[in-house]
Amino acid sequence: MMTRVFLEKAPCSDMRPILAS
Repeated sequence: MMTRVFLEKAPCSDMRPILAS
């Protein structure tokens, strides 16, 4: 899934929990 790739490539750790919610 593109979402998973984006989460791993996300430069801002703050974006990960927000998108994962």
